[in-house]
Amino acid sequence: MAREDAGARLSPRLGPLTPRERWRRARLQACSWLLTGVYRGAAAHPAVWRFTARHYHPALDRLAARHARMACAFAAVDVPAYRDFLRRSGARRPRRLADFPETSKRNYAGVYDEASRCQEGRLHRPGVIVDESSGSTGKPYNWVRGPRELKGSTATPPGTSSWSSPAGGCS
Repeated sequence: MAREDAGARLSPRLGPLTPRERWRRARLQACSWLLTGVYRGAAAHPAVWRFTARHYHPALDRLAARHARMACAFAAVDVPAYRDFLRRSGARRPRRLADFPETSKRNYAGVYDEASRCQEGRLHRPGVIVDESSGSTGKPYNWVRGPRELKGSTATPPGTSSWSSPAGGCS
């Protein structure tokens, strides 16, 4: 049940998952880990990254879209705010990536509290940090980041343009 006071942000709870939802979560998590392993393997060495970047194939777009769709489906099972957001927007059983409604600061981050936007609705986990945006849109927002997200965002160093560019990066 969500808390809905005037001016207060929503704080939906996940509640117990059904056996079907637990099975779906396990399958999505396994597929996500597999794809993440593929990405990490491609970024493991500059030569592999350079080869991948220079020999681009449209199949990589399909792979990335599939991974994004799985992330949305996983969030629909495991993130209380996103589950509520989908329910309120009428997206009951989205099948394609385009079926998931777009989130924004206005319709998602400003509506739901930080904890309900976290996996399993839990903010207090080891290794979690909270980043605050600069407020360039008029209001600063908090973004909760877990250890896996932080590791993934730092796994690809800023100098990767030199790995794929024959000239050694931007001039």
